[in-house]
Amino acid sequence: MALSVTEELLTWLGTLPLGSLYCAAGGAAAIENIFPPFPSDVVAAVAIVLAAHRGGSFWTAALVTWAGNVVGAMVMYSVGLRYGTVALAKLQRFAGDKAATHLRAMYAKYGIWALFVSRFLPGLRALVPPFAGAMGLPAWHVGLAISGASGVWYALLAFLAYQAGERWDLLIRLLAHSTKVLALIALGVAVLWGIVWYLRRRRRSDDSARSAAS
Repeated sequence: MALSVTEELLTWLGTLPLGSLYCAAGGAAAIENIFPPFPSDVVAAVAIVLAAHRGGSFWTAALVTWAGNVVGAMVMYSVGLRYGTVALAKLQRFAGDKAATHLRAMYAKYGIWALFVSRFLPGLRALVPPFAGAMGLPAWHVGLAISGASGVWYALLAFLAYQAGERWDLLIRLLAHSTKVLALIALGVAVLWGIVWYLRRRRRSDDSARSAAS
């Protein structure tokens, strides 16, 4: 069975007690921000599936995984904030100048919503916290955006893991291609935001027109 985690890792996770499975899911979600190539979603999903099979709580699994991701992200934000331009220069060499330029432009135009949506975009997801710190963006903006995006993603991950049952291998295969899933979520969020923005702009235009007429 072609999975993106090794049999040794699966075996090790299978030996953990329920509490340690929660911690493994949260730890994997945190590591994603520090070492993006790590298959964090796959490890977290396996840990949550095993927790579900042992009668674990959906809410505990979702909250611990969410908290781990947020803590890891804010640690990387702090690193970016602490080392500033040096960290940004290194990130630009790692990710390319276009990533930094794209994130700056999105934040300048859309503010906190740019950070939220960027957490679902392949190639930017793990880079958002350190870039945001290096660019000196407000901590509460970054924390709120990351908390919201992580809440959506890990609540969905936990839900799918609890619903997977004996077909958990299909979930793992899906997560192995999670960049496509993230892109679809980002598209959905962007479309929703666009509709809200359009309706608000139209309402302001209508209000201005009525004020001018009166």
